[in-house]
Amino acid sequence: MIFGAILAGCVAALATAGKRLDRLEVTEQAITYVRWSGQTKAALSRQWGDEVRFVVLFSGRFSINGLNLTGTEKVIGLPFFSRREVRRACATRGWRFAPRGQKALAGRSAR
Repeated sequence: MIFGAILAGCVAALATAGKRLDRLEVTEQAITYVRWSGQTKAALSRQWGDEVRFVVLFSGRFSINGLNLTGTEKVIGLPFFSRREVRRACATRGWRFAPRGQKALAGRSAR
């Protein structure tokens, strides 16, 4: 009985957590990081360009993946997002990825 209650509590917690996850919205016009509350955290607009690249952002001792709009300082941090899924979603909407080996702008840090 006790284990059943614990299991039900864990399932309820996972269902609630799934509804509160941050999301990345990729459209033809912009790539937008939206918090679980609905607030926009960061965005990359196509008016600034349509070529993006993955970068590594450093925050203290930790590093996270980021998405940079080529030729700008605009970066979206992508914690907990799959690079493969982000690349697929961007390519589906017409965003291009910079060739590998192209140097990113220096001096970036997580915001």
